[in-house]
Amino acid sequence: MSIRDKILIYCDFFPSSGVGHLKRCIVLAKELYKRGLDPKFLISSNVGEPPIALPFHIERCSLDDKSILSAEEIIKLAY
Repeated sequence: MSIRDKILIYCDFFPSSGVGHLKRCIVLAKELYKRGLDPKFLISSNVGEPPIALPFHIERCSLDDKSILSAEEIIKLAY
């Protein structure tokens, strides 16, 4: 098995929002996978489970208006 380059896709959603953004992120992730990348979804731990299944790994992080992740923290999330 070859090693794939990692890519994080931040997928913002709220329980009251629709699933259009999630579906577009899934389409993007599938295309990136076809092109040899290893997509991983990054979602906020402040919300519940996504209303639709995400076909790739999900990493949760605590994001709010006051938190900014450093590049090092983001790289750690990818692995």
